[in-house]
Amino acid sequence: MEKKNIIILGGDKRFEWVKTQLSDKGFSVCECKSETELLSHTENGKTVVLPLPVSRDGVNINMNCENEPISLKTLVSCLEKGDTVIGGIVSPQLKAEFIKKGVAVFDYYDGEMINENAVLTAKALLNVFSENDIDFRNMRSVITGFGRTARATADLLCAESCDFSICARSEQAEKEAKNKAYSFFYLDALPDKIKDYRLVINTVPALILNEKVLSEADKSTVIVDIASAPFGADENTAKAFSIKLIRALSLPGKYCPRKAGALIADRIESICSGGR
Repeated sequence: MEKKNIIILGGDKRFEWVKTQLSDKGFSVCECKSETELLSHTENGKTVVLPLPVSRDGVNINMNCENEPISLKTLVSCLEKGDTVIGGIVSPQLKAEFIKKGVAVFDYYDGEMINENAVLTAKALLNVFSENDIDFRNMRSVITGFGRTARATADLLCAESCDFSICARSEQAEKEAKNKAYSFFYLDALPDKIKDYRLVINTVPALILNEKVLSEADKSTVIVDIASAPFGADENTAKAFSIKLIRALSLPGKYCPRKAGALIADRIESICSGGR
């Protein structure tokens, strides 16, 4: 396999390990930390690796806070037909812009990687609990949503003998939760049920912990929101009801960057080799 030249843009500590692993595999890897550096790469057939998620605001690449912002518009402008982009959670709109320019685009955040990343996210929650003095083993908890990350989190709480429930909106979620003997109730019952819980772990990227719900919550309730934007709770609303809200984003990148980076690097290598 011909080793490709790879340009890495943005990302957290995971991407330090992505860079190391790909370099060890024989790829020529460089990191761009500004728009000026990106625009200096005028070679044809370049491969650009983007972070996970690619963008949090739909305007700029999800850069390390120490680096200068790089806009998605600038990225698109510097790409040419024959280039390749590999990113994590590429929006349909951005993907369409790449394809329009003749740029091959791949999303590495799929399939087995999502499952493995969910497990890492759940394990990283233990660090969040510890750092914030959350006695989760002795707090009645509810997990909102029942996607892959929520399922991994539920398995973790079950292994820790915690008292918890699942709150989701679908019959399929109810079936899967009850198959594991997990307590379950539907999302529309959350305003009535929220007062029974002291720890809310949200995995739903939608404003479900709204004013109606939080107005019924006990003041000692803690929300750990691990969902992506637009998140499950609004900071100002939580503050208005004296509810502690912890926004815990990209947990694998913060607490287990080496393992999380290896997952991404493996997918990138597979894509570059044609394995997809």
